[in-house]
Amino acid sequence: MRKRDLMRDLRLCDDATPGSWKVHEYTNDDGYISRIEIRSKQYIITAMDWMNPRVADALFIAEARTGWPHAIQRALAAETRVEELEREVRRLKQELAEYKQVSQWALKKVYGGG
Repeated sequence: MRKRDLMRDLRLCDDATPGSWKVHEYTNDDGYISRIEIRSKQYIITAMDWMNPRVADALFIAEARTGWPHAIQRALAAETRVEELEREVRRLKQELAEYKQVSQWALKKVYGGG
């Protein structure tokens, strides 16, 4: 799987109409959903006019407006933290190797052999 460019994804989110988006459903005389609009406070973002559009798809789009930037920011923070921890692991491994050398030298001095 190709690694996503999260900064590019975040810019896409930032460039979209700001604020939360809401789903508005309109039904026909038979009670079927005939139109779904996804709206911000000021605009209709998109509308689905086909026969019985899927509410789940509209909810996904609307929720992604605020959910996706949040998830991206968390992923970026997690990647930064992983890099920090990997550096710390490398540092600790180096420090452990140095202590091991010193302890081997000290054992030779105490018990002979060097």
